[in-house]
Amino acid sequence: MACSQDLDAAYGKLDYTKTKGYNAKLNWAKAEGLLAEARVGQGIKEYNTCIAKAKAAAPYIQASLQ
Repeated sequence: MACSQDLDAAYGKLDYTKTKGYNAKLNWAKAEGLLAEARVGQGIKEYNTCIAKAKAAAPYIQASLQ
């Protein structure tokens, strides 16, 4: 499923930024909040919400790599 794949990819990228020591805690927090909402969407089978929230987290994850 796209939802599951998007979530796995987003969490993987977020974990990568954390292990590399990037100091962007505000961006991490925003991304984690959106990914948590995506997980809820996945859990209640609202896959469009899940995908949208996972994609919305992507810019915050990317910004934390700067």
